[in-house]
Amino acid sequence: MHWKIFTDANTSEKAGKVLHKVIARLETNCSSEKVEPYHKGGFVCSFSTSTETSSWSQSIFQALSMAQKIGRGWVLTGDITEELDAWSNESSVVGVQNIHLVVEQNA
Repeated sequence: MHWKIFTDANTSEKAGKVLHKVIARLETNCSSEKVEPYHKGGFVCSFSTSTETSSWSQSIFQALSMAQKIGRGWVLTGDITEELDAWSNESSVVGVQNIHLVVEQNA
């Protein structure tokens, strides 16, 4: 699972604090944490988490279960048989403006 959170924090340190709030809310281990300036202002924070199953349908269920811990009003795009691509503009974590989640079947 590949996550991106967009924040309007004005420093990378503040964006990092927001990122750690998100990870704590997800209650999982993550890897590849990055905090980078976003060209439209603020910062984009990215990280990856892994699934605990080899079944595609269970992976999707697990991803959506995690996603609902940090956001509401998820919009799903693309072909869910190959890839889950989800976007939310309604974060439940203070400081997060938008959330993007991608889960690829063959990743």
